[in-house]
Amino acid sequence: MNKKLLQFIHQSPSQLEFGSVKYRLMKPESGCGLTDEQADWAIAQYICFLMLFWLYPNTNYFVPSQLIDRVWHCHLLDTQKYMKDCQLLFGSYIHHFPSYFVKTNHRGTEDTERRK
Repeated sequence: MNKKLLQFIHQSPSQLEFGSVKYRLMKPESGCGLTDEQADWAIAQYICFLMLFWLYPNTNYFVPSQLIDRVWHCHLLDTQKYMKDCQLLFGSYIHHFPSYFVKTNHRGTEDTERRK
């Protein structure tokens, strides 16, 4: 396994706490109304998405799936925690691009698909 990938797995995601994100994902009125299992799976997918930014730090145009984007939005709602988590994982803030950008960012979509 890639040494950099192992380093990410051991040092970072285990230090993050996604309880508030999961709560928002499970609330029908403010999230997706996901079940406990679905929310866990969505967060796991989001962590994999974050790993792309960690593995390829000079690339900032990965395009999330709709579900991953929803988790990302839930994570962003607690701005202080999101900034702290970004600092822990990446040493800097990871910006979220609006959904209209995703529709026009074909290069990002192709790059994300290629790296799966």
